[in-house]
Amino acid sequence: MAASVLIVGAGPAGLVAALALSKSGVSVRIIDKGIPMVNVPKGAGIHPRTLELHHILGILPDILERARVVPEMNIYGPDGRTPVVVKRMAEFREPSPDIPWPNSHLLWQSVHEEILREHLKKHGIEVEWKTSLKCFEDSEDRVTTQLVKSTGGPDEVTEVASFRYLIGADGAHSIVRKNLGLSFLGEVTPYRAIVGSVQAEGLPTDRWHIWANPQKQMITLAFNTDPKASPNTFSAIIGGKVLDERFLAGRDEFVAAFVEHTGRTDIGFSHNLWTSAFLPQIRMVDKFSKGHCFVIGDSAHIHSPAGGQGMNSAVQDAMNIAWKLSAVLQGNASQSLLETYTIERLPVIAAMLDKTKLIHTANFKDNAMHDEKSIAWRRDGEILMLGINYRSSTIIVDTLHSEELLRQANPYQGGRVLCAGDRAPQAPSLMNKDGQETSLFDIFGYTQHTLLTFSSDGITEEVMEVISMTSTRNAVKPVIILPTTNSSAFVEVENVLVLHDREGHAVKAYFGEEPLGGMKLVIVRPDMYVGAMVKKLDELKYYFWEDFRVIVV
Repeated sequence: MAASVLIVGAGPAGLVAALALSKSGVSVRIIDKGIPMVNVPKGAGIHPRTLELHHILGILPDILERARVVPEMNIYGPDGRTPVVVKRMAEFREPSPDIPWPNSHLLWQSVHEEILREHLKKHGIEVEWKTSLKCFEDSEDRVTTQLVKSTGGPDEVTEVASFRYLIGADGAHSIVRKNLGLSFLGEVTPYRAIVGSVQAEGLPTDRWHIWANPQKQMITLAFNTDPKASPNTFSAIIGGKVLDERFLAGRDEFVAAFVEHTGRTDIGFSHNLWTSAFLPQIRMVDKFSKGHCFVIGDSAHIHSPAGGQGMNSAVQDAMNIAWKLSAVLQGNASQSLLETYTIERLPVIAAMLDKTKLIHTANFKDNAMHDEKSIAWRRDGEILMLGINYRSSTIIVDTLHSEELLRQANPYQGGRVLCAGDRAPQAPSLMNKDGQETSLFDIFGYTQHTLLTFSSDGITEEVMEVISMTSTRNAVKPVIILPTTNSSAFVEVENVLVLHDREGHAVKAYFGEEPLGGMKLVIVRPDMYVGAMVKKLDELKYYFWEDFRVIVV
């Protein structure tokens, strides 16, 4: 059977898109012109929202097994040996009922990709390496592509293949973006940087080490958290207004430059060392799709690595377009749903570029890293990506909150009151009829919308009318949540999960301290964002049928 979707590029964005689509029953192929990355230190930060999305994809345990929470940092003074600041980039936070994984973790991108590939194999999908997209043509109902497979010799194997949709996850130099003619406007930052991998002895491996003199060189060595990595392996990040080229000239020159800039002669570097220079740029497309083709991740936006937003934003791109493609391909939504990919992601990415530019610039101000009040230190809710929202989306329905309240939130910050378009929070300690506990994150599924029917009056006729509309339909998973601890009050409903909010976490997370006051309905999308918050059945029907014409029959 021919695949429905071709994904070009096997980085985190492409792999997440492939996994999300395959879990939804969509056939995919994923190609990459290169070979798998090994021990590449870029893209190491995994923020809380990405951890949540990895949970719904079923890969979080494997991620957490090889990652660790962002550690403390030693920022050294003029002698290069004495820390003048010892601090976490983000303060450690204890889990709460609504945020189970509140801390950013570190895991090199090459390991991250390895885990994603292993999970893809469980769905019978493997990356087709050394295979490039030469050209493509988008017609009325399909995309016809020409693929070229390198054999390692002078000959190449060419294949013509057609797909319903094409996703470009092929990086900053994306052939998909270029062939679509999408703009990629932006600017070049004035600061070059070097990334690399080194093996160093003589440094504690439970923290980052920073020698901060942005007027000359700012050097960061961050320990590789992966327990399977070679001992004493660090990622190196070096930047400054004038870059010392010796850091690129091999092991001996690297060591000479390091000693000169840090004064440290007690650190030993092995010959297992590589570095590469890059010039951070800030660019994004003016739209994320054209016809049957879409761009995600670095194909759609590039920026400074400050704040670690790139890979995480790429994962959210992939999750956003994947559930919509799945809905269309399975006949549960009209083609027009795909137009909302640009509508939702463009303002989020624009806000993200502004934020990363601000942090990047602050990093190179005089004494910034020694000033704990500098914005260079700020890794608050925006950076954790828990406040990202789609409140301005055309497919969001909210009749519980005022238009003024919905407009208050920045696309990257959210607001104090949960509204449609916001991240769907976790709620543990939900009890079923057998006395077993579950949580909302264990109920949400990437293959369905979840309808949460909250009722302070029990299972009323009004509640049953809502349930009868959705309980036999594959596109919606109905759940009734009763705010009571009285397990004897359970009433079984066929094909419906009935839960008691035993400790009140669900009601508090979604409605705050206000009394529930009858029935309220919350739709949680497959990407774990709130699609609708309403009171009445007719308003629920508007979300499913009229707003973006989802077919749930």
